[in-house]
Amino acid sequence: MKVKVVLTLVAAITVSGFLVFIVTQFRPPRIAAAKRLEKAQEVVKKSLHLTRSQCDQLGEKLLSNDDLIKAFSDRDKSASRAMLTEIIEKESFPGYVILTDDRGTVFIATDVEIENRPTVANRSQAIRTPLKSKGSYYLGACEFTTNGVLAVGAIRQIRSKNGNLIGLIAVCQPLDSAYLERIASRLDKSIDLSVFATSSEKISATSLDFKTKGKFLETIDEKGEDAFSGSVFGLGYRPLEALIVPIDSARLDNTFERAGRWWFRCELWGLPEPSGKPLSYGCVLISTPLAL
Repeated sequence: MKVKVVLTLVAAITVSGFLVFIVTQFRPPRIAAAKRLEKAQEVVKKSLHLTRSQCDQLGEKLLSNDDLIKAFSDRDKSASRAMLTEIIEKESFPGYVILTDDRGTVFIATDVEIENRPTVANRSQAIRTPLKSKGSYYLGACEFTTNGVLAVGAIRQIRSKNGNLIGLIAVCQPLDSAYLERIASRLDKSIDLSVFATSSEKISATSLDFKTKGKFLETIDEKGEDAFSGSVFGLGYRPLEALIVPIDSARLDNTFERAGRWWFRCELWGLPEPSGKPLSYGCVLISTPLAL
């Protein structure tokens, strides 16, 4: 009888000690980190939305430039390039613009790599959609370069005076390190950003100095998408983990802890594939250390 009492007391003390550890030591830094990431996510989402809108507005402005559209219709590369460059410089636009023919092949691009590889845009879902759908345009994530750098942008149809489709105009902002640094400058100093590209399964851009901070980034470059598999912090069952550290159900699948940091995946979706599932271009990874 005494042995049972002792064992019961030991079990109770052990459980109590574990609960105290969870409440006083394990949970607080993770809740604090989650709150920092939640605020950062809102800034990232608003920034991406604003960037898409800016690309769309510039696209409309370019389409309304009769001289540019005439030069494009006449397939005058020299005149098209000169006018396009002048407008972009005047607008101080940090991204790139692509003009394609009615098959999606690049006519001219302000990005040298894209222009030198004219079939890159031709293989893109973001290009195929406006080509196939009458009067439609694409607004969202896209990828045209071969170096894995993703972009957000607006792609609109170019039509002749009689209404025939003669090409597309794509206005894109690359999600490169410079872009991430501009966003990071508006966030808490503990927040770091990076971009994971699905096509290459590697990190394609990071905010300032993050390569020296994020050991997990090396794992991503080695394992690709498999690096994200698993639970939040190792228990193997996310709903249980959400009880230990309260995590909103809408954020649970994209939240995880790795290498002493709290992470959130802000997905960059394209349009639905034939299977019905949206095409994933990758994600913006938002991260903060647990220990400040």
